[in-house]
Amino acid sequence: KQWYQRRVRESKPATILHHFLACRQPGVQYESLGDVGSLVMDLIRSLYPGNELLDLPQFLLTSQHFELLKEYYRKAEDTRPALTHLAAQAYAATGDHPTAVGMFISVAKTIDLSSELLKVFVGTPDPKVTLSLQYILKCITMLERSSLHTSIVSLATEATQFTDASHHPLLYSLAFKHALEAGEFDTAYRAMGDNPCSSQKHAC
Repeated sequence: KQWYQRRVRESKPATILHHFLACRQPGVQYESLGDVGSLVMDLIRSLYPGNELLDLPQFLLTSQHFELLKEYYRKAEDTRPALTHLAAQAYAATGDHPTAVGMFISVAKTIDLSSELLKVFVGTPDPKVTLSLQYILKCITMLERSSLHTSIVSLATEATQFTDASHHPLLYSLAFKHALEAGEFDTAYRAMGDNPCSSQKHAC
């Protein structure tokens, strides 16, 4: 299994596409001339940027083909929140954290739950929290798993620009916590000062 995964990561794009199709339709082999039409139609449905299922971008992300996903996103010129969400993770995984944060913010500002992918990511909507904030908090949890503290500070701070003021104490507390984790003490002090909740300031 490890050998096979390594071969997929190191393979050429044509082999990657073959593996992608094999994952989508296990047991279907495209070996005879009679299968060419099916192969072409499957490729068109899967690769076309307007594909609502986003099969290929999800495959590229889970297979760690981050550069290919970024290229797909750039060439597709598709600003749907779900695709931007996938591409943002590729940028984060390749170290371009400011771009990733900007893309997460873009998704948060325009998010809706028409995409099954975002429905799964956000989870059950909380009536006490706006959808934008719920998405931001899920992104922060995801970034915490990679200890991307500076990115979390940027994400939480920027989110205060378009979220309800009642949620700002939480966002500034998160910014304070992760600024400390990153050793950015001046940033932590500013986050503490900007927090509108006096009790949380004292806790900091």
